[in-house]
Amino acid sequence: MDNLSQDDMTSSGALWRHAKRHGYAARLKDLQQRRALATAWAIALDYLLIGAAMQVTLSVGWLTLLPALLLIGNRQRALVVLIHDASHRLLCTSGAANDRIARWLLCPPMLISMSRYRTLHLQHHQHLGDPQKDTDYLHDEALIAQGWWATYRTQLLGRSNLFTSCFGMLARMTPRERLTTATWWALVLAGVAMGW
Repeated sequence: MDNLSQDDMTSSGALWRHAKRHGYAARLKDLQQRRALATAWAIALDYLLIGAAMQVTLSVGWLTLLPALLLIGNRQRALVVLIHDASHRLLCTSGAANDRIARWLLCPPMLISMSRYRTLHLQHHQHLGDPQKDTDYLHDEALIAQGWWATYRTQLLGRSNLFTSCFGMLARMTPRERLTTATWWALVLAGVAMGW
C-alpha cells in the first residue's frame, strides 16, 4: 500500500482514504453489504456438498474417500470463513439473527465458540501486525528464511494448530456453548443414524 506506514495500515480511516484514492472504495463497500439470501445459499451449499461427499463415499466405497475428505475439508474451511463474517456481523442485517445463525449452523460443526472467536478476532484487528498482541500473527523471519515449506509445515503440524484442528475451542467454550455444540452433534448423528 503505497506510502502507508504500519500504524496507518491499522487505521480504518487511512485504509478507506487509500481505497478512495485508488478507486476501489465502492467495491469494498459493496463487499460489506449484508445479503441474507447469499448467506443462506452459501451455508446450504456447504452442507449439501459435505453430505454428498459422505453419501458418495458410503455408496461407492473407499476409492472415493480421499476426494471426499478434500471436498469436506474445503467446505469446512468455507464454514470458518462464514464464522469470520459472522464475527463482524456481516451475515445479515439483524445482529441477533447473525449470531443465531453462527451459533446454530456454523460454529457447532467446527467446534468453535462464537464469543471466544469474536474476542480473539477483535484483538487481531486491534493489534494487526504486533508480534506480541496480534492473535493471528504468523510472520516469523527465521521460518521465512527457510522457505515456504518450513513455514507451512510449522503452521500445519504445530501443537496448537493440531489441537485446535482436533478439538476446536471446546476447552474455551462456556457451558452453554458446549451444550449447544453437543445438542447440534446429537441431532446430526441421530439424523445420520435414521438414514437422512
